[in-house]
Amino acid sequence: MNLIEAFSLFMYGAITFASPCSLGLIIAYLSFILGADNTREEGALVGASFTLAMTLTFFIIGVLIASLVPVNLSSKIPYILMGIMLILFGLNTYGVFDRYQLINDSISAFDNAVSQSRTKVLKKVASKGIFLPSFTLGVVISIALGPCSLAIVFPVIMASLFTAATPFHAGLILAVFGLGHAAPVAVLCVLVTQARTMFASTLIKRGEILSKLIGAGLFVFGLYLLYSNLL
Repeated sequence: MNLIEAFSLFMYGAITFASPCSLGLIIAYLSFILGADNTREEGALVGASFTLAMTLTFFIIGVLIASLVPVNLSSKIPYILMGIMLILFGLNTYGVFDRYQLINDSISAFDNAVSQSRTKVLKKVASKGIFLPSFTLGVVISIALGPCSLAIVFPVIMASLFTAATPFHAGLILAVFGLGHAAPVAVLCVLVTQARTMFASTLIKRGEILSKLIGAGLFVFGLYLLYSNLL
């Protein structure tokens, strides 16, 4: 991985943090951990533990996927399947499937199940100091991916499968993305309460627009993969 690839992955992670998928949960939980009168040292510890957890978790995910999922790069089938999934993720961002009751109910049920699982885990560690809850939050957010957050991470997972020479390299790809995705959290943690609220509000306002742009990008890239591998 060269510096340009690493920087691109880091920036993709940082930019996609503003999507509304898990942003509300992260901000609410961080506010609970930090309270109203936290010191910058406490905020730095929370941000560091969250960043460490997300980076390590994505690294492990990348290594496991590259080790356990065989991909024949000489075949066009993986690229075609990837294109179809990207198109579906992109369309879902625009609510195309909302009109189809069965699909919409399935997506909603899956999203609710993921949200409930995350909340249960986080409640169990909520009173255990500062480091453990924030570390757990980073792990849970990285693993318990709903449809929206899965759409964000999916392109990076595919990149790790199709471009990584070794499982370690695949893990490194996802780790750099995870580091970028956690970076805004570290910033939020060291800000004082008022500044954190203002920053979070700005991210939430921009998040919906960003999700649409990401969805459009996924759709276009999916079409490109289908076009280049079917024609």
